[in-house]
Amino acid sequence: MRQVLRSRDLRRLELAFVGFNVGEWATWIAILVWAYGVGGPSAVGFVAMIQLVPAALIAPPAATLGDRFRRERVLVLSYLLQAVTMSATGAAIQLGAPKPVVIGPGDHFGEIALLRDVPRTATVVARTDARLHALDRDTFIEAVTGHPSSARAAHDVIEARLKAGPA
Repeated sequence: MRQVLRSRDLRRLELAFVGFNVGEWATWIAILVWAYGVGGPSAVGFVAMIQLVPAALIAPPAATLGDRFRRERVLVLSYLLQAVTMSATGAAIQLGAPKPVVIGPGDHFGEIALLRDVPRTATVVARTDARLHALDRDTFIEAVTGHPSSARAAHDVIEARLKAGPA
């Protein structure tokens, strides 16, 4: 360890390594904290999957680039690509890009449009096969307004979703 600290080049290398790792962990934590604030634990899992699956798929073929080309060039290009994608992610967050929301069995969507008689406020994409039930506005309004507790629950859901912003 003493020999490493005596060498200016090795000190710089160690500091760069520590700086990179701190920056990478800070970025991961920041993105996952943001995801938790948007959609709770399921959003954290979804965002982590979005980050890890492409890396797992790309890493093996990308590793061969280090064997075919100068490693320094491959490293610089890979970090440049990482910086670009991280910047794009940060810009999307700052600009208020639509946030993914994961709903599960028994959940619902579309109530804002039905209750307020407005165009839909979200786009829904199923990740798996799903069985959906559609209600026309009149049937939905009758079901919700016919029971005070249902009306209050619907109002609470609308307020929470509108507060969270467009999905």
